Amino acid sequence: MKSLLLIANPIANKFSPRGLEQAVEVFKAAGYRVLLRQTARAGHATELARQAVQEGVALVAVAGGDGTFNEALNGLAGSGIPMGILPMGTTNVLAWELGLPRSARASAQRIVAAQGRQAWVGALEFPGRRRRLFFLMAGIGFDGQAVCRLRRAGRKHYGGKAAYVGAALRSLLRWQPPELSVVGDGKRHQGISSLLCLKAAHYGGFMKASRRASLFSPFLQCLLIRDCTRADLLRYGLGLLLGRLERQRGIESLACTEVLVEGSAWVQTDGDCAGQSPLRVSVAQERITLLW
Repeated sequence: MKSLLLIANPIANKFSPRGLEQAVEVFKAAGYRVLLRQTARAGHATELARQAVQEGVALVAVAGGDGTFNEALNGLAGSGIPMGILPMGTTNVLAWELGLPRSARASAQRIVAAQGRQAWVGALEFPGRRRRLFFLMAGIGFDGQAVCRLRRAGRKHYGGKAAYVGAALRSLLRWQPPELSVVGDGKRHQGISSLLCLKAAHYGGFMKASRRASLFSPFLQCLLIRDCTRADLLRYGLGLLLGRLERQRGIESLACTEVLVEGSAWVQTDGDCAGQSPLRVSVAQERITLLW
């Protein structure tokens, strides 16, 4: 009998014990021996995923939000073990990207019936620190500051999407644009205040930051932002809501395999604070098979 490790984050914003039970029922009916392990701290999903690789399980399914999926990715990528997701987080951007149902039972049914597809993921490299992989994006500058402010205040798991909106508004009031230099596609781009390095089209849920970004493309889609006053940020927010962010004045869209970011600014990836630049953002050599 094939083994399936089910990693569950019990403090995910929309965690459902009943939904988890239904998913287990679906996996068992499909012939899997289910090993259920719950996360207990930050980084635990990465540890559990690495343990699953050592144990040689056939499949890892993850119940949680984008942060939990990111942690599991960092333990699984390059191992050859496929990953399925059960969306139970605040915004579930990866679920939006893959067109997943919100029901845990329906998502589990999709996982066991899927053939799987290999995804190209991104990588962050900070000087002197371990690499970190990501599914969705790296946000550097305003986006990073808003998410890191939320993390430092300890409010991520309270208030759902409203907590993110509140953090963005507080960051807007205190915003001082950094001076960043970005090297990408063989060119140096000066005077950058913020940038988004996207592996997925969706941002914050249903909104699309880029119609050209894709998990199944071997490129990053980077949006370089020069004009970054408070008024510009409000304009970009409206453009994001309307699906026209890439077309906004002051934004340059760049398709590349890596960018070097020089200068100091906050960085977020997949909705979690990752630290501060300088850093390198690239398409990772490791790939992962997603089942959905």
